[in-house]
Amino acid sequence: MKKKHFTIPYRESDHGDFDVEWPSHKKVTDWWFITGYLSDQENPEHLYSYQYTLLKPRVYGLTFYVLQMAFTDFQTRKHHFKQMVSIHKGKKLYVTQDSVIYSPFAFLYRENDRMTLSMKTDDFELKLNLNK
Repeated sequence: MKKKHFTIPYRESDHGDFDVEWPSHKKVTDWWFITGYLSDQENPEHLYSYQYTLLKPRVYGLTFYVLQMAFTDFQTRKHHFKQMVSIHKGKKLYVTQDSVIYSPFAFLYRENDRMTLSMKTDDFELKLNLNK
């Protein structure tokens, strides 16, 4: 049996606006993906990075929800990574028009002009207000 492969173009230069890009998109492996760099206010040369990714891959008719969170301190060279997988929405995972919640680890809320992202693991905790 020949396997089917699909190419899904990445729209680097023609992303839709915030309202178009926020909801789930049909027939693709959906995700919410946020990365960035932070510096220490008291020591601006002290640099950190963070990652929040929620994937919704569909494999052989099953939909999985995969949460990945990471935090890196470049000065100490410590990298923290946490991944959770769920096979259904329910007690842990809620997706609404304005929020994506993977309780109790990550909360992403959308407002008119910003998002609030909270991530919490045994190794790190981060709360960010992200402006458009």
